[in-house]
Amino acid sequence: MKFLIDECLSPELAMDARNRGFPESTHVTWFGLGSSEDWSIVRHAVHEGYVLVTNNAVDFKRLIGREDIHAGLVCLNVATSVMSLAVQRRLFALALSHLDGEEPVNEALEITMTRDRMVRISRVATGAGLRPGAKATEPPPDPNAGAPVLGSTTPALPGCCPPPRGLHSLWSRCARQPAAVEKLRNALA
Repeated sequence: MKFLIDECLSPELAMDARNRGFPESTHVTWFGLGSSEDWSIVRHAVHEGYVLVTNNAVDFKRLIGREDIHAGLVCLNVATSVMSLAVQRRLFALALSHLDGEEPVNEALEITMTRDRMVRISRVATGAGLRPGAKATEPPPDPNAGAPVLGSTTPALPGCCPPPRGLHSLWSRCARQPAAVEKLRNALA
């Protein structure tokens, strides 16, 4: 599992993730994605297999919910009056503990701290691909259209095309969900 920390949160969270055993974790500014549109950050996280961490739950839940399959979303919702680096780090540590090393595929984990410092935790399904009857809406056009998405050296599931780069553990988790595998086959065909 690896985390992509949104610019609204401190880069220290990426370092915290690395120190807790997630060495590929990073911050959007380290990728040069600072001030990027939210949809561009979501597209990067999905294509590279990152669990996206943000405090912008409203926009990112909507955007990631359009994706058929994604590695997950972690929302650290904090009232502005109590937002600090210490609070961000505590809530992110709580999220890591709650995930317990299990990738939140097509899920959003929300850790919410209110003004009176009460914490609420919820984990809900997201993603168009695994909700019965859900319809995916077309995301904005990709400025990097035409760039290869499939890796040439990635292992394939028997009878299936290779997984997109960066989605190895996501792919293997979805292999346990036949409907998700079929959607991935169709999407990647």
